[in-house]
Amino acid sequence: MATPSAEGRDWDKEEIQQRSFEGGVDALKQETHASNFSEDRWRSFSSSYTHDPLDGNNDGLAYYKRDEFKTLFKDTEILAKGVEYDDDAWKAGMRRYGTSKLLMVMFLYELQRRLSSDPALSAIAVLALDPGGMAGTGIARDAPPLIRFLTGPFGVFLQEILVWFSPDGQLRPPRKSGADLLAACFDEEYLGKSPKGVYLNGSERAESSVESRNEGKQQGLWEDSLGLAGGEGWCYGVEGVAVKALLDSRERDRDM
Repeated sequence: MATPSAEGRDWDKEEIQQRSFEGGVDALKQETHASNFSEDRWRSFSSSYTHDPLDGNNDGLAYYKRDEFKTLFKDTEILAKGVEYDDDAWKAGMRRYGTSKLLMVMFLYELQRRLSSDPALSAIAVLALDPGGMAGTGIARDAPPLIRFLTGPFGVFLQEILVWFSPDGQLRPPRKSGADLLAACFDEEYLGKSPKGVYLNGSERAESSVESRNEGKQQGLWEDSLGLAGGEGWCYGVEGVAVKALLDSRERDRDM
């Protein structure tokens, strides 16, 4: 069955799998050569409407109902050590999940600024995509009964209907979200050659939360995270190690 996706493109399941495989192999080959950093490269992060307490999609479950939960990021160290709660564990877990998505979006914007300011890495574009809620994945297996019902077999049936009326609605089939991700990563006609710092809701350009766009918080999160991780410079995690290794390789090639 064809999948409705960005700009009316139709990709079936086999094509999604094949393009994902080919894209992954191609990316692996490209990233083993430092010289390829002069070309455009895209990186995509998975986001969620739960990163924004003011998004209407969160209203029904009321985990952001209290005013104190309207701002998610106040202090990096507190988040790193854990946050106490006085309501039920599921709502607290959803806030924690939403906060993790907020931090990822903030990280994306700060990362893009730093990449763009480095001549050796400025061709890399970073974007985020909210794939929407997807029934049948098992992610809500510990949720309250109503949520388990809506994300179980009934939700799998329902999302196949809803996606035709609201392609980027709250509930979408995984194949639709996968097609949107492929379009975001491979289709230059869709977003342009180098979509830097772009936020997508499925196949649509969207705006992330007000809090996520606070540059002071973005920079603070970056520096605090480096301190907590015992890092230095601006390299980060696994991808930071990869970037550093590639740049070191480039230097060795020049010295030979």
